[in-house]
Parts: sequence; structure tokens; C-alpha cells
Amino acid sequence: MAKKKVPELRFKGFEGEWEESIIKDKFKVTRGYVLAVAKTSDVRSDKQPYPVYSSQTKENGLMGYYKDFLYDTAITWTTDGANAGTVKFRKGKFYCTNVCGVLLSNEGYANEMVTEALNKIAWKHVSRVGNPKLMNNIMSEINILLPRNLSEHIEISKLMKSIDSLIALHQRKHDKLLTVKKAMLEKMFPKEGADVPELRFKGFTEKWERLKLGETVRFYNGLTYSPLDVAQEGGTLVLRSSNVKNSEVVSADNVYVKTEAVDSMNVSIGDIIVVVRNGSRSLIGKHALIKQTMPYTVIGAFMTGIQYRHADFFNAQLNTKHYDKEIEKNMGATINQITTGSFKEMEFPFPTDNEQIKIGTYYRNLDSLITLHARELEKLKNIKKACLEKMLV
Repeated sequence: MAKKKVPELRFKGFEGEWEESIIKDKFKVTRGYVLAVAKTSDVRSDKQPYPVYSSQTKENGLMGYYKDFLYDTAITWTTDGANAGTVKFRKGKFYCTNVCGVLLSNEGYANEMVTEALNKIAWKHVSRVGNPKLMNNIMSEINILLPRNLSEHIEISKLMKSIDSLIALHQRKHDKLLTVKKAMLEKMFPKEGADVPELRFKGFTEKWERLKLGETVRFYNGLTYSPLDVAQEGGTLVLRSSNVKNSEVVSADNVYVKTEAVDSMNVSIGDIIVVVRNGSRSLIGKHALIKQTMPYTVIGAFMTGIQYRHADFFNAQLNTKHYDKEIEKNMGATINQITTGSFKEMEFPFPTDNEQIKIGTYYRNLDSLITLHARELEKLKNIKKACLEKMLV
């Protein structure tokens, strides 16, 4: 069956089939050059004004800034490594390293629309033998469907750019709030050896008291179940490490068991669930606060549940450096786990109930803002994905 050559969704005024093109017929295919990180600057300046892009995908591939540029407005892609085949549009003058391939065009084909179209298919051409690679000779031969009219390129590119700008805006807001939270956690909880925090709400002056968790919070165990207890449909949800992400409960790789196999307590609003055993050491201590009613939901045997009268406060406490140190100190030498006995012996600083309520409310509101921007980000990414599916062939 012949592939369709007309997009499902189109800007008004454009019609006709898109044309099949080979990359080498539309672009000059080249690549970047070796550049030592030491020669770049982390900060843009008059002396080093040009962005340097590398194979990484974080920070949009930005490695630093340099005094010279190689190209002016182009499409780049990662040629080697784990990110091979990742395609990016680069507006303006820039430098890129030798692990970046470059597509140049004097006819306007180096644009956001072509970048997105190429991103959909480039990964299929990556060689997975040994170190992943997508070299220039392979990229040159990739066949791609493009609008015949460059005006249609421009309209689609404008839309993609506007969505990307909104995504970047919410990402900045989200990241800024995370930075604020990290800074406030350091100031609003006592540092090691101190009995008062650096920053407090007005009216609170009492010293914080160090208490063992076994004397302060209530622990409960998770469900042990066998493969025969797993339900194909319905049943009771068993929360595991995959269901905890960024201190939130998420739906991921869900496992359900037959309700009759459940002999552990259901999670409740205000419970804090913690990963206490896992094959990956870095996941031990990962936690989330139950913020809404979750009927027919329990935790698995490799989790522990914590109940405390001021859950928002204690949940914030589990985001501090002190908590991280306690987890590292008490983790098993050979088995990646924290036993309930070890947890109960951990000591944490606690202020008066009223101060706990104040601090807990502050972090609950801050977390709500962070979650709001995270959801907006996800929504915008889904909108972009839907547009790409319907507007590209």
C-alpha cells in the first residue's frame, strides 16, 4: 500500500501532495569540529558570544560559548553515542563539536518543520551495532516527505516554534520553583548539629527536638503476593517503586492482584509511601505522599507506609539532606534495603505542632505549584505530539 503524501491537518490555502526528497538533494551534509570544553565559557560574553552544541540532549545540547562560529542557521543531529539520531534546529550563528552532523541549506530547508519531520524517522537509521551511530553517509540517503511550497514549511515552523516557546516558559517556571524549594529546605530545617533552622515563620522561637522515628511516626508493611495472585483485569492496585516519581504517585507499570489475596491495609490520604528495597540502590528512600483517596490500593512488600499527624511537614522532612544521609548510613551493605528497625532508629528534628503545621502548609502549596507547571508541561508536549502526528506525513 502506497504511503499517503498529504497530511491529515493542514493550514488553509495549501493543497497537493508532498514530495519525496533525499536529504543530500536538499542539503549540504557536513559536521562539526573537535573543541575542548576548557576553551569554552559557561557564560555568554562579547568575547565568547557563540553557542557550542555537543551530543548531549540536556540544556538543548548547549556545551558552552566560544569566540568563533562554524555555521549560521542549520539542522544538527547527534552522530555517535546514546543520543545518536537526535535532531535539533539551530537558529543563528553557532559552533558544534565533531559528534554533531550538520545540514545546511541556502533555500530555506533548514527550518523547524523539517527538523521535526526528520526527528520522526532519523532514529530508524541509527546503527545499533556496538556504539550507536548515524553517520553522514547514512543521513545523506534518508528519504523524507516535505511540502513543495516553502510557505507551508514556514507556517508549520511558526506553530512549532510557538509551542516550543510555551514549553520552554513552563519548563523555566517549573525549574525555578524546584530551585526555590531546594533552597528553602536548606534554610527551613536545622543544619547538622543545630537545633533551630536559619529561616522561620514569625512567632516561633523554640528549639527543635531530635526524636527517633519509632517514637514519632507509625509504620506499616506492604503486601507480599505470588504470581498466582496477579489479576489480569481489575482487582487491587499494588504500589511499587515504578509508581513513585518526583515525590508523586504515578500510574506506571501497574500491577493488580486479586482482592481476596490482599491482607494488608489500604493506603489513606496523608500516608507517605517509601521504597525500602530495590535492585537499584539509588531508588532506596524514594517516597511520595498520598494526596487523594485511592480505594483498592495497597503498597508492595518492598515499600513501607508511614503515618504521621502532620504528613505535609514530615513529607518535606524527607526531602532534606539529613534524610538522604540517614538513608545512605542505614542502607544494607550487600542488599539494597532499609529495614523497618533501621527506620525506627533514625533521628529527625521536630518543632512544635503549630510550627509543623505552618511549614507543612507552605510546602503543600509550593508542591501544588510545581505539580501545576509539570501538568501544563505535559499537556503542551502532548499537544505538540498530536500536531506533529497530524501535520506531518
